[in-house]
Amino acid sequence: MRISVLCFGNSARGDDGLGELVYQWLQQQRRQSQGLPAALQLELHCEMQLAPEQIYDIEQADCAIFVDCHTGLGQPFCWQRLAAGNRLQFSSHALDPPSLLFLFRQTLKRPPPPCFLLGIGGHQFGLGAGLSAGGREHLQLAQRFLMQQLRRLTAGAGSSAGSEPPPMDTLTHRDASGVHSAPPRFPQKVPVD
Repeated sequence: MRISVLCFGNSARGDDGLGELVYQWLQQQRRQSQGLPAALQLELHCEMQLAPEQIYDIEQADCAIFVDCHTGLGQPFCWQRLAAGNRLQFSSHALDPPSLLFLFRQTLKRPPPPCFLLGIGGHQFGLGAGLSAGGREHLQLAQRFLMQQLRRLTAGAGSSAGSEPPPMDTLTHRDASGVHSAPPRFPQKVPVD
């Protein structure tokens, strides 16, 4: 199975670099053949932000996974199936995954492959800021979960494996206030000053 993983973010802005760290980790896993299924053809892409030409990064994929940092999740990370948007929405700073999938459908005249979002919760985004302790913890949980999803998708479960939500204990963590709430329909992207 060919899976295209598109990681994005800005490592100069603290936790916004979580996507890039996932990219680096996946590169290392691939080089060392650690934990990745033999049948997996993993294509890795890393950019500061999504751009229209990235429709070609997923054109030949059986599945695509977008990895980015998000705020306001209320949990370490979220995993959700993505659908193409109804129109192209972008600004000078961002093109969101549903808009990219809309552009894919309009440009290539076919539906995009099954796509998923791995949104990793971040807290610290100042220019020149380092990775926060919470961001580091969320990264480790998201990496473990992503490896599980790559195995499930490659094992022949196809797109249905990722459409089912994982057990709640993989999506949430407990603290003094109890279990955190579910993420919004589409998590809020990190604001850019």
